[in-house]
Amino acid sequence: MTSPIDIMRCAKLLCDQYGAEADLIAAVRADRLLEQGELDGYATWKAILRAIVDIRSQTPRDGQSVH
Repeated sequence: MTSPIDIMRCAKLLCDQYGAEADLIAAVRADRLLEQGELDGYATWKAILRAIVDIRSQTPRDGQSVH
């Protein structure tokens, strides 16, 4: 199992490299692994996808104030 810190690092890297498409990239990768029967890899990429969503929910959008 991949550690939570590694999941977050991967999610952050994807967000930094691919911006708004990071979640799509993670979802496609998860789907491909599921199709191949790689359940551990699928679970890891689903966790990365959830981490991307968490990162985005904590990141202020343009024009949004930070308290």
